[in-house]
Amino acid sequence: MTTNGYGNTTQLLTIPYLTLEEYKAAPTAIDLDNLVFDSQDPEVQDNELRNVIARASSWMDTYCNQVLG
Repeated sequence: MTTNGYGNTTQLLTIPYLTLEEYKAAPTAIDLDNLVFDSQDPEVQDNELRNVIARASSWMDTYCNQVLG
């Protein structure tokens, strides 16, 4: 019996609900070349977008009080 509400099926890390490619293909009007200030490196920008997607996915899990993925 667990007393903290976490059991064997609780995921510790959220799986991103959207891939980088899916986000880039969506019409969002977000400037994806300027997520990291003063960096022209596309890999740096992509890594930050991955971080944003991961945070948003985690936020949804928290908001819904369950792992959606």
